[in-house]
Amino acid sequence: MRAALDAILETPEFARSESICRLLEHVVANTLEGRAADLKEYNLGVEVFRRGNDFDPRVDNIVRVQARRLRQRLAAYYAAPRTGVRIEMPTGSYVPGFRRIETVANGGSSGADAFHVIEAAPRGLTSHYRYGAIAIGAAACFLAGFVCARKLPPAGSTHGTPVMLIPLVTAGGDSEEVRAAALVSQLVRTRFSGMDSLRLVKARPPVGFTIEGSARRMGNRIALTLSLWGDREQRGHGLRCSLIALDDVAAAESLAGMLAERMAGHVRDLLEGNPRRSPAWGRAAADFDAGGEFAAHGPAASYGPWSYGWEKQLSGPFQLYLRAFQVKYWGIGVTGWSDSGEGPQNGHHCCPFIAKNTSGQDLREQIIAIPANQLWFHPGDDGEFSVVRWQSNAVGRYWIEARFSALSFTSTDVHVLKHGAPLMDGVIDGPGVWHDVLIRNLTCEPKDPIDFAVGVGADGDNQLDITGLDVRIGSMESGP
Repeated sequence: MRAALDAILETPEFARSESICRLLEHVVANTLEGRAADLKEYNLGVEVFRRGNDFDPRVDNIVRVQARRLRQRLAAYYAAPRTGVRIEMPTGSYVPGFRRIETVANGGSSGADAFHVIEAAPRGLTSHYRYGAIAIGAAACFLAGFVCARKLPPAGSTHGTPVMLIPLVTAGGDSEEVRAAALVSQLVRTRFSGMDSLRLVKARPPVGFTIEGSARRMGNRIALTLSLWGDREQRGHGLRCSLIALDDVAAAESLAGMLAERMAGHVRDLLEGNPRRSPAWGRAAADFDAGGEFAAHGPAASYGPWSYGWEKQLSGPFQLYLRAFQVKYWGIGVTGWSDSGEGPQNGHHCCPFIAKNTSGQDLREQIIAIPANQLWFHPGDDGEFSVVRWQSNAVGRYWIEARFSALSFTSTDVHVLKHGAPLMDGVIDGPGVWHDVLIRNLTCEPKDPIDFAVGVGADGDNQLDITGLDVRIGSMESGP
C-alpha cells in the first residue's frame, strides 16, 4: 500500500500539486495506522489545509474541492494499466480503500472484476496475518538496508540531512537541452557532495530534501529550472522553492553554475536556520525596483516605468486600477491600488489589488505573514489577474530578477510575460513556497510591456491568495 502511494506521489501530475499530495498522504497514513475514524472534513481542514481551529466547512469548501480533485487524479492515474495495489477514495467519504490489481494472462492488469479488497487497518488482521506481515516487513527492511548500504556513498553516509538529487529532464530532447540538463545535474551533485551537513541518497527520503529540475529550449533561448522540496511536517522547513533562469543558449554553462550555487545557498541557509536570502542573484545595483519605487498616490496607477492593474486574461487587455488606498490592515499601515479604493481590510470587495506594507514593521497575524516594505498582490473574485507592468524607455538588453512568494495559505498561478508571451509560468501552492526568477539578455524596445501577474490558481478560489512580489531590473552592462 505504501509502495502504491509512493508511486502515485512521484508522478508529475501529482507532484505539481503539493496540497493534493499532502491530502493523499494524510488519509492513507491515518487509515493504515488505524485512525480512519478521524478522517472528517473539519479535521482535514485543520490538519491538512491548516485552516485554523475556527475552520467552518459550511463556509469554506476547501476539503470537498480538493477531495474531488484527488478522486479525478486517481481515476486518471489508474486509467493506464497498473499492477499491485489500487488506492481509491469513494465518493462521500475521506477514508481510502485499497484493492489489489491482479495480472491477467495477456500481461495486462485486470478489470474491476479481478480486484480484491485489502483490509487497510492493522486492527482488522488476525494474529496469523499480523505476525506474517511483521515478518515480511522486517525482512523487507533488512533487504532495503542491505541494498542501500551497497549503493550509497560510504563517506558520511550516516550523517547529515538526506538529499535526493533527481537528474534534470529535458522538454524535447534537443541536444542543447540535454547538455544543459547534464551540466546542471553534475554541478549540483558536485556542489552538494562537498557539504558536510548533507547526505546524498538514492531514494526520496521521508525527512529531508528532494531536488529536481528541467531544461527547455525556446528558439535561441534556454530555460533552466531547479526545484527543491522540503518535508514541512517533520522538519518544519515549510517550503518548496524553484529557481528559474533564462538566457541565450550560449550562456547555458554560466546559468548552470548560478543555479547550482544559489540552490546550495538556499539549502545551507535552511540548515542553519537563517532567513531566506533576498532575490538578488548578483551584486549589481538595479536600475528599477518594483518595491522601492512603488507609489500609491496621484490620478493614475502608475509611477515612472511601473503601472498597476488587472487583466481578465493574461493576453489582456490591461486595465489600470482606478483608485489608491491607505488603510490599516491588522493594525499596520498599508497603501495600494484597487478599482474600488478599498484595501485588504475590506475582504473580497477590494480584489484584485496591489499593496505594500509601508508600516516599517513585519505583519505576523494568525495565518498571514507580510514582511516590512513587502510588495504584494492579490487576484480577483472572478478570476482576474493582478498585474504589475514595467516598460522600458530605451532600446536595450536587460536582466530581470523576480521572486513570487506565498504570504499565507496561498494557492495561485504566477507569470512573467513579454507582450503577452510567457517567459515564466509557475504555481504557488501552500505556505512557504516561492519562485525565484532570473532572466538575462532580454532585448526590449521602448514601451515593451513586461508583466508580472498572479491568478487564482488551480483551485479557482482567491481566498488568502496573498502573493509577495519582488522585482529588480537593470541593464546588462551592469547586471548579474
